[in-house]
Amino acid sequence: PGNWEVQYTYIDQASGCMGSAVEEIMVNPSPQVSWNNPLPDQPVTSTIFELAGGMPPGGVYAGPGVTGNNFNASEAGIGLHELTYTYLDANGCSGSAVNTIQVVPAGLTGSIQGVLRYDNSILSPLTGSTVSLYQNQTEIGQETTNQDGYFLFQNLLPGPYSLTATTDKAWGGGNAVDGLLILQHFVGAQPLTGLRLLAADVTGGGYVNSSDALLIVKRFVGLSDAFPVGDWIFEEMTVNVVSDDTTDAGFNGLCFGDVNGSHTPPKIQPTVFMQQAGTWTAEGEQWSIPVWVNNSMQVNAISLILEFPSSSLRVTGIDMDASGIMVYKQHEYELRIAWYSLTPLLLNPGDLLLSVRAEPALTAMPLEETLGVVHPASLFADHNGNTIGDVRLTYPHLMMSDRQAYLGQNIPNPFTASTEIPYFLPEEGTISLKVYDVLGKDVLTLVDGKQAAGSHLVRFDRSQLSAGVYIYSMEYRCVSGSLKQTRRLVIGR
Repeated sequence: PGNWEVQYTYIDQASGCMGSAVEEIMVNPSPQVSWNNPLPDQPVTSTIFELAGGMPPGGVYAGPGVTGNNFNASEAGIGLHELTYTYLDANGCSGSAVNTIQVVPAGLTGSIQGVLRYDNSILSPLTGSTVSLYQNQTEIGQETTNQDGYFLFQNLLPGPYSLTATTDKAWGGGNAVDGLLILQHFVGAQPLTGLRLLAADVTGGGYVNSSDALLIVKRFVGLSDAFPVGDWIFEEMTVNVVSDDTTDAGFNGLCFGDVNGSHTPPKIQPTVFMQQAGTWTAEGEQWSIPVWVNNSMQVNAISLILEFPSSSLRVTGIDMDASGIMVYKQHEYELRIAWYSLTPLLLNPGDLLLSVRAEPALTAMPLEETLGVVHPASLFADHNGNTIGDVRLTYPHLMMSDRQAYLGQNIPNPFTASTEIPYFLPEEGTISLKVYDVLGKDVLTLVDGKQAAGSHLVRFDRSQLSAGVYIYSMEYRCVSGSLKQTRRLVIGR
């Protein structure tokens, strides 16, 4: 890197005269690119894992199963995969860093579930709060607690994990009683322990004394409106996940200063509701699912959390006929959509609010259960930020097309003992469903003969087949025509 002079010299062959020209050229250094954070192993059933940590920010991730900033383990397949992060600076110079991610069979996974509660006498559930999951000090997932404070993490590899939480609920509970209890602790008359001792250190000094007591009562009477340490503190849980098992890991939170646990956090009252009406037919593998409104309203902000499992449908976009800012993200088990604008969106009953663009993931059946559950933290607001109550949304009953046959992905995949293969026939016909090895040899016939129209499910026991990759193919003939579809399955060891 640096500034360099390049000289060009020419000699006239006839006269022997010589001339030169000099040009200065700058060589810019390549950017220093790093991607050092370890990537946690992913089960092959995982469809969305957000990649992060590449520096400088603004680069591009690439590799097997990578689309944008997401890694799809089911597309990448089982094994160790090398991913790259490439950054292009303002001078057009680029640099890259490499990281690896391991995809493992789904049969090795377990789950963590629990209830997040407030540490008061009745252990009130903390609804609409965020539980974060860590592995090797790296955050690998977040879940929002439901109306009962419940959270669930699935498809986790065996091993140790840690959990903590955050919430945007209002502070409360601190008063003169807590100041008294802190003084009693300070003189040794009534020691505080555990989470309540941690909640007493509102100054963040590392120990509890009269300064903490005074700051709590000042906030109670309004002479102070915040603590240096913030408003909330939560326990940090360490749990060990075991294969094919669910580990219970409930834990508690507390407002700083509420040493006696007198506060009762308000439970979220839902203001957005969804119901089904009409039918919508899914055709092909790129779908646009409509959501309508049943109210007349002027909306300036929408926060919508839908149960939308990525194991059934993979979201590819959100269409909304309105100006403003709209972002969305599909987590493992929910779809979060946020929109806001200074210009109000005028809605009347029957208007289309938005359309969810999606494609089938593992299987498109049954579709009827993929939408419809709205998290109570969802809300619509007007230009003043006031919540609009009793918002009613409608989505249609989802149905497979009666004009197209469909061969679904086997579940589970990979599998060790048995799996199930779904398929749909639009009309009665002759079907042949066979399994082939990677060399194209016919190793097993699952279905061969006439079948009625409708949805079908065939169970496949591995029998004497060895571990590895296989292809299953459906040939379908009916009065309207014929169709052949194939998919891949993996038998684990």
